[in-house]
Amino acid sequence: MASASAAAVYPVPPRKVVAVEHPLVVKNLENGLKTFGSNRPFERVIDTSDPDSCIPLYLRHNDPMCAPILSYNTPTNNVLLKITVPKRIGRKRKRGALDPSLYNDTGFSSLPDTGPTSSADSIKSQSQKDNPAELLRTLKDNASHYSIEVVAEITNTHRFRGIADFHHSTSNTEFFPRFRDTVLTGKVEDIKKFQLDPSRGLKPNDQFMPPPRLSHHSLPFNWEWQQNPFNFTGVNPETGNPVLKTRASQLYYLSHDVAKIPDKGPEVPSDDPNLQNLVAIMKEALEERPIWTRRALLNRLGHSPHLSLARSAYQYVSYQFKNGPWRDALVKYGIDPRSDPKYRIYQTIFFRIISDDVEPDGSWKAHRRDIRSNPTSHLFDGKHVSLDGRVWQICDITDPLLHRLARNAPYPRAFSSKIDGWFPNGRLAKIKVIMKTKIIAIRLGKPLADEDFAVALSLPDAVARSSSRRVHVPVPDLGLTAQEIEALTKAGLMKPLSRKKKKKQAKKVSDRLGGAKPLMSKANQRYVQSLWDKSGQVAPATLDSRALQAVSQMNGMGPLNQRTPGLSSDAYGGVARGLLDDLTDEDEDEDDDEEDDEDDDDDDEPERESSSEEEEDEDA
Repeated sequence: MASASAAAVYPVPPRKVVAVEHPLVVKNLENGLKTFGSNRPFERVIDTSDPDSCIPLYLRHNDPMCAPILSYNTPTNNVLLKITVPKRIGRKRKRGALDPSLYNDTGFSSLPDTGPTSSADSIKSQSQKDNPAELLRTLKDNASHYSIEVVAEITNTHRFRGIADFHHSTSNTEFFPRFRDTVLTGKVEDIKKFQLDPSRGLKPNDQFMPPPRLSHHSLPFNWEWQQNPFNFTGVNPETGNPVLKTRASQLYYLSHDVAKIPDKGPEVPSDDPNLQNLVAIMKEALEERPIWTRRALLNRLGHSPHLSLARSAYQYVSYQFKNGPWRDALVKYGIDPRSDPKYRIYQTIFFRIISDDVEPDGSWKAHRRDIRSNPTSHLFDGKHVSLDGRVWQICDITDPLLHRLARNAPYPRAFSSKIDGWFPNGRLAKIKVIMKTKIIAIRLGKPLADEDFAVALSLPDAVARSSSRRVHVPVPDLGLTAQEIEALTKAGLMKPLSRKKKKKQAKKVSDRLGGAKPLMSKANQRYVQSLWDKSGQVAPATLDSRALQAVSQMNGMGPLNQRTPGLSSDAYGGVARGLLDDLTDEDEDEDDDEEDDEDDDDDDEPERESSSEEEEDEDA
């Protein structure tokens, strides 16, 4: 049994009703019906259940050259209600009075009849007595004196969501009005009256028949427009009028050797609740982790509706270093990562990566996709790489080999605020080189096993500084073909090879195809031996066993990836010159070019790449 407070139940009669949402304000029903054309398509629409059926709407129904707007048949589950309110008693309320409308207890009645009317007149506004505002006021004043009746269920609704086509007016021309009054009437007598001008030659003001449609876009573009987060609407305190204000960014960009870091940022504006909400979420994220890259923080924020304000919100929660080991990372106010070695896992690594110009096969995707369509784009697992950013943090590297290198890295003898931070220069150089090589191998579809980096792992963790600030690390041969080298050169990932370098590269390819070679070339043996001599550490007995010992040490840290069949494992230092040159700035690249020219005279000099120095990558 239903309770006394239950809602009323109304039966829905089995009557089919199709609704049409007219985009214009209809004040005259007859003129409103004329906008649907002369063929009256309503019976056809009601009798068919085809979802592709549509209703044309002519904004200029008197002009046959006007292209119509077509409706979209949308299935709906609405109910058509008939609400009867008390009849007006004819007495007006005083202006500004709040007295309720009096209820006429003679019963419910429709609006008074003024004489014989047509079917259209019976449903149109009569003397504006059915004004919606007045009807709503009547319902409020007589809350218990109205009746509701369910007329039918609306199963389909025709909505006009398209945009109107460009219209070429022909009403003031000479030819088209005459053509409309004769041929377009459809009457034989009028058609016979139409005659073409028999004269020849070009005539002044000659009209041409306009095309049926001037634009093929029937739907408006979804521009996904968003308000500029640095501009907002405020109030002038003197006049009280709304004004447009500018919110300037005051994010701290500090040098790597700054003496003191800021303890707090500027106050969050109190007149922007959306910005306050986003700042609160960012503060929660910085409590979980004190240092973030922008890409990682946006992934952490998820699908927040206020992500467009992120750029203006950074200044209220964090500061940044413009260079150094934590370059461009968002650091929580009051936290100085240079003060404690525990912050070394948040150091950043930059790579200058150029996205592919050729899109992969598949369905078309808009370039303006959701900015957070890949919530793990800030992670590097050694198998996939996201090109929506060029900076990674050490803690976001999940590749097993790189993760073990970072986790088990020894602490340096002295902290380097400019380049290496809390990592030894040799260990950080190996992390950068191996990661960069893996990124290139992934993009080329040539994955590498951990054993392929045995020579790189055999280098000491701490390398004595020389005249050059770079720490060169030999990397495995990717087995690049001439076409792949040319493609990488065009993409900016490689420097153009000199003539001698091309000969050396061709010789390496020939040696690779000729059979197995020693684990380490003579040039790499001399180079690795020199690093061990400078480090003052005790090296293994033989150079080849040194590389094998490095692999054995990595095996002791955890399982290694299985070797990928079909890849060369014997030739090292064979990566083409320039694959890893992007780790350094442009000025140092010029110095390296001079060194390369000198190296061309010595064919035994190893081709070794990478650097642990600070990268000045303006493109990152």
